[in-house]
Amino acid sequence: MLPETFRVDSGRGMLDGLVDAGYQVEMMPMKRWKVFQSTTTGRGWRPSAGVWCLSIATRLPVLDRRELPMGKAFRDPAGPRTALQVDLAVGEQRVHLVGVHTSSKLYFGAPLMHMARLRPQLPTGAEPAIVAGDFNFWGPGVVATLRDGWRRTVRGRTWPAHRPHSQIDHILVNDAVKCLDAEVLPAFGSDHRAVRARLAV
Repeated sequence: MLPETFRVDSGRGMLDGLVDAGYQVEMMPMKRWKVFQSTTTGRGWRPSAGVWCLSIATRLPVLDRRELPMGKAFRDPAGPRTALQVDLAVGEQRVHLVGVHTSSKLYFGAPLMHMARLRPQLPTGAEPAIVAGDFNFWGPGVVATLRDGWRRTVRGRTWPAHRPHSQIDHILVNDAVKCLDAEVLPAFGSDHRAVRARLAV
């Protein structure tokens, strides 16, 4: 689950390497943007237009895809936000995976509003389900807001990456998913530290 990716209008983007390596990439466009990318000569930077996306990259077969609207938070430059659900085939088992990126406008209560709107749309029932991403909120508050049996797999500080003091990036699972291992990874260039979990269904 990649909460922030950028798909350029022309040329190769950051996810092309994953596609080349055999991943299927499902993207949820969030906002048109312009970023500065290194030129092919390595001398200077050039503006590149494209779309800021929430993405899920997987080697597992994708059975279905749904968009889960979370609404627009006050003064959120991204506009209306949407979570992305993909249903994956793990052997004979269907596994629901939801990618999330809530607004960082904490002082307006935006993450809580987004999660409250997401909650009734999340998978229910006995099938394995995972919700992961940048929640811009602390773990106990995420679990309390989503309710319905979700539990955290990773514990550790993720933000800001250079000197983290808070965990705002989470992987949550329901009772049909067992966590075998989980960790926060070292800083690697993002302003967040990545989280990783090995799960069994």
